[in-house]
Amino acid sequence: MFDPLEWGRIYAEPRAAGKRFVFRRSYELTLDLCRTLVRPGQRWLDVGCGTGQLTAALDQPAVCIIGADLDHKMVKIARQRTANVIVAEAGALPFADATLDGVVATSLVGCLSSPGELFKEAYRVLCDQGHVVITFSNEAIGSSS
Repeated sequence: MFDPLEWGRIYAEPRAAGKRFVFRRSYELTLDLCRTLVRPGQRWLDVGCGTGQLTAALDQPAVCIIGADLDHKMVKIARQRTANVIVAEAGALPFADATLDGVVATSLVGCLSSPGELFKEAYRVLCDQGHVVITFSNEAIGSSS
């Protein structure tokens, strides 16, 4: 698990370098793309939401954005940004089949022991014509050899 305070610094540093830059840029690109896809009346899930920056940024009155993270510390901080955050595992999402219009996972895949479970669950919970936005980050960037 990650330290929530350290994770939050990624979003607070506009000129982050190395690994922090990679994660921050992934967040920025995901936010830009999701803003073009999310429509009023839809339900979206931000799985692996961490401290809730993306969940809060996409939150709007006519859209239901749900943040989900397995780390209770992350969820506690995310709930300070937006109330609609739950504790959930990426490989066992607590949603019925075909009930979400979109699933987003930013830099989560590399943190999972079984990434295939996330893909199966995203497919299962997505409605027809739903969107999935998943980013992959190379944690080796910015590290020394």
